[in-house]
Amino acid sequence: MTNSKLIETNLTNANLTRANLRNSNLTNANFSYAELNDANLNEANLKGTNFSHANLTDVSLKDANLEEANLSNVNLFGGQLNRGNLSSANFSDANLNCTNFSDANLNNTKLKGVNLNHVNLRGVKINHGTELDDKWYLVWDIVNHGAYGRNLSGVNLENADLKGANIGTANLTNANLKYANLRYANLSNANLTNIQLINANLADINLIKANLYHANMEGANLSNTLLFNSIMTGALLNEAKLLKAQLCDTELSNAKLMMANLMNANLKNARLLGADLREINLEGAELDGALFGNNLGISEEMKQELIKRGAVFQDEY
Repeated sequence: MTNSKLIETNLTNANLTRANLRNSNLTNANFSYAELNDANLNEANLKGTNFSHANLTDVSLKDANLEEANLSNVNLFGGQLNRGNLSSANFSDANLNCTNFSDANLNNTKLKGVNLNHVNLRGVKINHGTELDDKWYLVWDIVNHGAYGRNLSGVNLENADLKGANIGTANLTNANLKYANLRYANLSNANLTNIQLINANLADINLIKANLYHANMEGANLSNTLLFNSIMTGALLNEAKLLKAQLCDTELSNAKLMMANLMNANLKNARLLGADLREINLEGAELDGALFGNNLGISEEMKQELIKRGAVFQDEY
């Protein structure tokens, strides 16, 4: 069935798992309730095709033509629709979690009320006819135009894919970015006071001089992140991953770092007075001039070891 037109266009309930239908002409075909998980439909002509209630988990639809297609109630978890033509398609009640829409055409597409958790919207084309909830319109706007210096206080961007976005100097106080993907993003000099970043992906991002006062980053991935001169007073970082994080001159006083992993992190001249360091991993971390004191989780033996590595202890402050 590769690279050909299917003779039978009524494929309701068909099992086409892992089928290779690349470059096929399937205009106006009926795939309702069909199993198409892991199928290859790259470059296929699917104009007007009915996929309602079909299982399209991990399907590849790169460069496919889905103009006016019915994709209501489909399961497109992990689908690849890069560069696809989805103009005037209907995605009502679809599961699009982790779908890649990068560089796709979504003009006049119906996505109102659809869950777009972790969906890649970079390079996506939309117009006034695109039906999109305000939350996901904001995500699209930030990813494609940046939000440098904008006031985004209190916004809900939970589960958003904001990879590589430029959000430097923005005001994100009290915002909700739980489980968001911010890898490679720029948040330098941003105000992130009281922000919710639980289990967010903050790896490889720029947080230089950011204000993270009382930010909740429990379980977040901050590996390789630039945090020079940032303010993290009272921040919640329990079980956070800070491998190779650059925390030079960072203010971490009264932060909660229980079970955090700071292996090979740079903590030169950082301040950790009153920080909760129970079960913390500081293996290989640079500690020259790092200021400790009144810390939970620091035994006398550990204290002496840290001093040998350049740490300074101030037990009363």
